[in-house]
Amino acid sequence: MIQKSINNPVFFKKYGFCLYYNKDIKRNISLIKKKFTNNFKSRFKSSQNRNLNIIKRFNGEISINKIFFDKNLLNFIKKLGVKYPVQTGPVVTHYSSNDKTSKSYGLGLHQDWPSMCTSINGVVIWFNINNYNHQHKNNLGLQLYKNFKKNYLFKTLKSKNDINFISEDIVEKNNLIDCNPKNEVLIMSTFCVHRTIKNKNLSKKYWRLGISARFDDLRCKKWNKNNYVSAYSTSVNRDLYKKFFHSL
Repeated sequence: MIQKSINNPVFFKKYGFCLYYNKDIKRNISLIKKKFTNNFKSRFKSSQNRNLNIIKRFNGEISINKIFFDKNLLNFIKKLGVKYPVQTGPVVTHYSSNDKTSKSYGLGLHQDWPSMCTSINGVVIWFNINNYNHQHKNNLGLQLYKNFKKNYLFKTLKSKNDINFISEDIVEKNNLIDCNPKNEVLIMSTFCVHRTIKNKNLSKKYWRLGISARFDDLRCKKWNKNNYVSAYSTSVNRDLYKKFFHSL
């Protein structure tokens, strides 16, 4: 089913998600994987905190912008209804593995709009790099709920981490679609229900890094009415330097 969605606006409008492909994106995904493996993951050590900090620094890898600001990709999301795309929020990375860094971490069923509160026709653009065979049935990746309801928020339950998740009882398991694209980006509505696939039986040597950015529509009437608010904010730890300045 997921392959039928490639570069398909009609599919997106029905299901709330689709894949997008072009040769430049394929080439840049391969480049980004090499840069992460050779320049970032190679710096991992036994410290989980260090490794997570390195992953956060990868958010600023310049070549990532070649994906998100690909001219043809931005023109395509305009066909999906995002008439004047603006990026809201930072690049987000989600590292999944059964190693000490990730500890099989993954998000349950959720929608992204409540953590954004921006335009109602915004999209999340997501792509994936990893070190395993994409044909393996139990790979890490995403699951998407195909019973899409436009501009609809499902009831949620609050987890121990104070994150709101949708109850497993609300969705039918046979309507969850596995998504683990190799050469494409996933585009999904901020109202699309999705979750991380976790496979605790997968060897610790395997890892996956999901990379995403959110794009909203400056011409959205609802967002205009709400004075262009956003749930994202920037915070600065102004005391951190005191811990490290003496060692410079």
